[in-house]
Amino acid sequence: MKYYIFIPFFFHLLFFSCSSLSEKKLEECIANAGNNKPEILTVLKHYKDSTLKLEAARFLLENMPGHYAIDSNLINHLKPYYIKHRAISEKYHWDVYNHQWIHSIDSLRDSYSSDFFHESQHTVQADIENIKANWLIKQIELAFDAWQTNSYTQNISFKEFCEYILPYRTQDGLILDNAREVFFYRHRNFFNDSSIHFQERIDSLLSKYQTINHSNFAAINTPIYSISTLELIKRGLCEHKCWFNATLLTTMGIPTVIDFVPAWGNRNSGHSWNAIVLNGETYPFEPFWDEDPWKYKNLYNNKTFDLKWGKFRLPKIYRHTYSYHLEDLLSITK
Repeated sequence: MKYYIFIPFFFHLLFFSCSSLSEKKLEECIANAGNNKPEILTVLKHYKDSTLKLEAARFLLENMPGHYAIDSNLINHLKPYYIKHRAISEKYHWDVYNHQWIHSIDSLRDSYSSDFFHESQHTVQADIENIKANWLIKQIELAFDAWQTNSYTQNISFKEFCEYILPYRTQDGLILDNAREVFFYRHRNFFNDSSIHFQERIDSLLSKYQTINHSNFAAINTPIYSISTLELIKRGLCEHKCWFNATLLTTMGIPTVIDFVPAWGNRNSGHSWNAIVLNGETYPFEPFWDEDPWKYKNLYNNKTFDLKWGKFRLPKIYRHTYSYHLEDLLSITK
């Protein structure tokens, strides 16, 4: 008889433990907001009669502490640099392998104070202390609209939606602007026909941005903290194109993540790439345009090698997420 009493009690206890944890995280969020507390409370009040959207808002708020943006004044200050950067690329027909282009871009960088090119010197703004209620509400509304109108993903779980589509930022440091709104209305209804395989539709969308290419490591530490900047200069590193792709695709309701290895197992440096998480599967693809971007599923599983890049050896793959997963860190053993 005790057995039948214990089971519901256990789940009752588990439910309230989870609820208490959620409430504690929300309280911490509000406390960390400081003078921005009224903006946070406005968001919660706005969704008080919408259970699902309130849960979505809470998900964002509970995981918001720790996320930040670079001061947008830096972007404004460097606007002349970005314009000159583009002019040089146009002069050399966007050829990243042209030695004169590389020399000119590096010289342009050297003409500016080194403080502009080191993230440690940049002023950061905590999201929780600066985010505006109207802006965050707009991001939530866009996310729900994209989820509900995307014929490939409209049936994914709410938990998956929160984890892979809802977050307003795909990388810390990016400024809080209207990039998602621009993408949403630029490509609205792009994924409303599921008769075509989702990978083909994603290829079709990404092909529209294939002129954004790798910088070939010229002016390697150029600050790029906005979608509009990358669209302007069209040159960056893998990590830049990763958050560009993730912002674009999640805005359109496609569950997209950024995976990375801090260091290869068989070569120098690390690498970042994107992946689609759908129907219980992960579909990795290279951030920059490729003739066959989906071949990397086997490459990143250490199953084969590429004729151009050779063999990859990945000791451990990590993932950037908006939400915190402390339980995963605690579960890591030597």
